[in-house]
Amino acid sequence: MLATTGSLLCSLKILISLVKIFLNGTEDECATEALEEVEIGGNTGYILSPGCDIPYNVPKENLIAIGEALH
Repeated sequence: MLATTGSLLCSLKILISLVKIFLNGTEDECATEALEEVEIGGNTGYILSPGCDIPYNVPKENLIAIGEALH
């Protein structure tokens, strides 16, 4: 997941599904998805993100569940 190009270090941005997980998923599904993505990325310094933005109608409980799972 992490590659070097000469003296430069490259990282990977892993996206969480906006509609399937953030908007329509349960708290448990959000936490599980985040933990699975962390496992894929390993200890590489990647960025876990929903993309460029978070839709305004994402349940705050889903965001809290992700934060608590990763903390």
